[in-house]
Amino acid sequence: MFQRKSYNQETSTCYHLIFPFYDSTLQEQCNEKNIELANEFIRQISKGLFYLHENNIVHCDLSPGNILIDSLTGCMVICDFGCAHSSSDNSNDSNEEVGTRYYKAPEHLFGSKRYSSSTDIWSLGAIYAQLLIGYPVFAGESDIEQIGRVVGRLGKPSKKVEQDEMHDYPDTNKLMFFSDSYSDDDYEDEYSSESDDEEMEALRASRILLKKVIDDENLAESEKQLILGILTWSIKDRLTIPEVP
Repeated sequence: MFQRKSYNQETSTCYHLIFPFYDSTLQEQCNEKNIELANEFIRQISKGLFYLHENNIVHCDLSPGNILIDSLTGCMVICDFGCAHSSSDNSNDSNEEVGTRYYKAPEHLFGSKRYSSSTDIWSLGAIYAQLLIGYPVFAGESDIEQIGRVVGRLGKPSKKVEQDEMHDYPDTNKLMFFSDSYSDDDYEDEYSSESDDEEMEALRASRILLKKVIDDENLAESEKQLILGILTWSIKDRLTIPEVP
């Protein structure tokens, strides 16, 4: 990946790191529908994540801006490991906020600081879906709105997921999205004091289940199943890298 040269003098030692040059990022190409690019992305980046996860590294901030592309060869690489964690660190006591909101897994929107391969898998699926449909599938302007958009696309999590997985997320009980008595009107009344009409209209529009969104795009069945298999509330049910085609 790089070459190292050393230059020794009596007073100092210099190291020269030489890296390949990539002239663009995926961010520059992800705001329009591109099925070929989407499938090349999933093929290349899933290999990169497999290597990271095999070595107990969780990137924690996979996003289009952190995918470099060589425009001549089409080679893609993952960059910016400033938020990376060891998957063996399950202390859950970090105050650090990591991840780019549109691509952040729901468990971390609810305050979980336990990072695992499923953290990166969700981001992989969110980027893949964006490339297939031409816009971010979850596009909240705050963490609260982001949760609202995830609920709008996936529906509420099952009681089993709430009890088995979400019960120990720090912020689960602070929010009312999943209460049976909490209606859409309640949500709009609470949120409207902090947002204008345009934002509320965007939230209403987001309440279209993910399956309908991808059905409307006439995607291949394998592409639909991959998105639905990755973008799940349950960490346990979420596809793993070896299961990604």
